[in-house]
Amino acid sequence: MVRPSFDMSLSSKLITKPLGAGSSETTTTGPGIRTLETVSGTNRRKPVGWVPPTNYFFHKEVIEGAMGRLDWSQKFPTFEAGAIYTGCVGFANNSGPLNINNIFSATMQLPPVPSSLRNEAMTKAQLALKDQKVNLAVAWAERSRTASLIGDTFARMARSVRNLRQGRWQQAMRDLGILHGKREPRGSNWPQKWLELQYGWKPLLSDVYGACDALSKRPSSDWIVTGKGTALEDQRGLKILNDSTSPVGWICEGEGQRGAFTRIDAVPSNDFIRSLASVGVTNPLEVVWELVPYSFVVDWAIPIGKWLSSMDAGVGFNQFWISTTVWVRGDWHARGLGRKTWTTGGVSQTAVNDFTTSYKYLDILRSASQQGSLPIGRPWVKDPRSLGHMANGLALLSQAFGR
Repeated sequence: MVRPSFDMSLSSKLITKPLGAGSSETTTTGPGIRTLETVSGTNRRKPVGWVPPTNYFFHKEVIEGAMGRLDWSQKFPTFEAGAIYTGCVGFANNSGPLNINNIFSATMQLPPVPSSLRNEAMTKAQLALKDQKVNLAVAWAERSRTASLIGDTFARMARSVRNLRQGRWQQAMRDLGILHGKREPRGSNWPQKWLELQYGWKPLLSDVYGACDALSKRPSSDWIVTGKGTALEDQRGLKILNDSTSPVGWICEGEGQRGAFTRIDAVPSNDFIRSLASVGVTNPLEVVWELVPYSFVVDWAIPIGKWLSSMDAGVGFNQFWISTTVWVRGDWHARGLGRKTWTTGGVSQTAVNDFTTSYKYLDILRSASQQGSLPIGRPWVKDPRSLGHMANGLALLSQAFGR
């Protein structure tokens, strides 16, 4: 389910015992722990696979009321005034004898994430994309396997043609995977014998076609490459002390973090998803092989090689989805300073500050956009895997057919 916004509390008790004659003890109930979350900008489940990034905001607070004891007494010549508080002396909604907002008001938020951290994260993401520190999709690995299949297949066919031209028809048949013991192919010349062996090489071409066809039908999101960058700034040893003449003395210590994360999802500029027909490649099973020259095999194979090779021949990318997430996190703990005594206007005063309280928060903001270019140079993907092998297979095939 979509994460909902909420504000919930766990109750706690405060016992108040006034000083002086005629006063009775009272018990008050209020929020001892308060947790609230605010979410906006998205209303979907976590996606399976890639989807364009969206704007998002998340805010969380966990406030623990001040637990312990808080006393304040004034001794006059004829009477004593004040009260002894025990239990939750400061509720999580800032009510009670101790307003904990007075403690955390100066510390509850670190400054916003500076532009320097945003720029650092963006630069790291761009360099990751340019330096190939990317998470290539499964389709890219499939493209490499397809190139290997093409190289292996056409190298086998080239060997078969060469053996057939030199009269080694049995070896030519073995090259095509035809079982030994078959009769010599009919025909007065090697091109005719080649056509006679089409029941051996047609399935090989069909395998190549099937692999290329499956590759061409992959959705564009399968080709997306990703660069990521993170910049952090930790702040530790934060401390604020309140030890004035106020009855309440406390020390607040904490740590925090500010950070930025940039993710760039990019689609290469070449149109990988176009159909094979756009490069002149059609299903070999639909062609009447006997009616075309034997060199049709080369004519059919070369466009496939060019098509597959062009996948990383572009100068860069033409679509970018950029998302930058910034966050500020704080974790604060405060405690009372114990017993304190002082005199004001001849009146002796005593305070006992023996309590603990804490405040944690997290703010996350993600901004997303789609752009046609990046602020700095356009990166490119260099991926020679299997292309050299495929090129060798195509070259052998061309030489075998004398083209």
